[in-house]
Amino acid sequence: IEPEKYAMYADFKKYVLAPSLKELSEKVGLPVKFQPTKTGKKITGFKFCFTYSRKKDATSVLAAKE
Repeated sequence: IEPEKYAMYADFKKYVLAPSLKELSEKVGLPVKFQPTKTGKKITGFKFCFTYSRKKDATSVLAAKE
């Protein structure tokens, strides 16, 4: 990614982060939350929280039985 392309955080979040996290959630079943890390007012990084559950979804269990 070119540094100038997503210079504003709102654009980066809208066009890069949100679609990527949505795709992870839908295709892999791995819900992800993120929180920006700031130094003063400047965003210098991100913290990501991945949620993994061993419980199977009831609909997927029923579908597998059919």
